[in-house]
Amino acid sequence: MSIKRFSFIDKFHCWTLEEMSFSPLNLLVGKSGVGKTNILKALKSIQQAGISGAARANGCKWMIEIESTDMKFLW
Repeated sequence: MSIKRFSFIDKFHCWTLEEMSFSPLNLLVGKSGVGKTNILKALKSIQQAGISGAARANGCKWMIEIESTDMKFLW
C-alpha cells in the first residue's frame, strides 16, 4: 500500500497541512521548523485513529488516499 494524497487539520494545535500528493519515493527536506516532523506526526495520528478508533484524533480532520495493487481507499 502507498499513500497517494494527504491533507490534515489539527484544530487543537492550529496547524494545517494543505493537500499534497505523494509518489512512490518521497523525501521530507527543509530547514528546521518548517513542518517535516508535523507531517510525520499527522500520519501517526491517522494511524492511531485507524487502530484505536477515530475518537483518538479529537480535533483533527484529514483526507488520505491509499492505493493498493488493484484498489484505492479514501478516508
